[in-house]
Amino acid sequence: MTQIIIIDVGHGNAAIIESDQVYGVIDAAPGSALLDNLDIMGVKEIEHVFLSHADHDHVGGLTSILLSEDFSVKNIHLNSDSTKLGPHYQDLLAAIEDSVVRNDTNVYHQYAQKLPICMIGSIAVNIIAPQISTILSGAGGRTLSGATITSNSQSAVYLISDKGKDIVLFGGDMDDHSLDFIARTRQDLSVPVLVYPHHGGHVGTAARDIAFAEKISKLFSPKFVLFSTGRRKHKNPLKTVVDKLLECNSELRIVCTQLSQNCSESVPISGNLPPGYSDHLEELPYSSRASQEFCAGTIRIVSTGESVKIDKIHAHSAFVKSFVASPMCRIYSEKN
Repeated sequence: MTQIIIIDVGHGNAAIIESDQVYGVIDAAPGSALLDNLDIMGVKEIEHVFLSHADHDHVGGLTSILLSEDFSVKNIHLNSDSTKLGPHYQDLLAAIEDSVVRNDTNVYHQYAQKLPICMIGSIAVNIIAPQISTILSGAGGRTLSGATITSNSQSAVYLISDKGKDIVLFGGDMDDHSLDFIARTRQDLSVPVLVYPHHGGHVGTAARDIAFAEKISKLFSPKFVLFSTGRRKHKNPLKTVVDKLLECNSELRIVCTQLSQNCSESVPISGNLPPGYSDHLEELPYSSRASQEFCAGTIRIVSTGESVKIDKIHAHSAFVKSFVASPMCRIYSEKN
């Protein structure tokens, strides 16, 4: 079986790829949810860890994994970032150094390449942004067009394929420069599932947020858009972003890990769930279990190579229709 687990980590990103009993991780948000999912899945060896960029909500959970005697990591993919000076990032660098010594872990930089950089079972991982000149300049430098390079400019964008068919795109925190680069270098790019960049939050001004969403929709033509969000931070995804995505494709299905404040002002009181309220959740760890702030919770994507589906998607729709007051995803409408 090939599956991709999008973990409810709150505000951040973390995912597990499993194919032919080989495992990979894409981003490692802080907190215990990633570690708990690895434990319950019985993972001991991680073939590849991909960290899109050095922001804490994408890398903060890897330190504990690297220092644990329960796991070994064979390969780490991460772009250097001299702007990260805080203690959490220094701890991560020390843990990577330790893993290199103890486990012979390999460490690689990431930039757009024509061929997949690695295989995880039948899964091919392709990096389609950023361009190599951005990585060589580094955060604080300049792009070839003269724009300032930020940590987000360096964010890797991962295109995941199964048996030759594109199935999922992880947007990380890519910016306009990377999106324009992908549009120039990739033709006929259509991906069934998109893990939306920036958790559906701001990429700039309100007008830029909307233009960014429109450009993404037209470039990737996803059937499903997933938002990895924390209910208590930034009120993501933005309603303007969701509205633009649905304007571009009224048949689009939108799924959030946690219930946005834009969809419901409150959640049930702890320990007092209405009947059927959690029936749609996967039997996998999710960070909003205690707070009951979940929407889809941890999400399982299943691929056969011929087709890709989101497990329990119909149960999630029933949850939204029954319990969410004003869902931005508009599942309540007749069209959906």
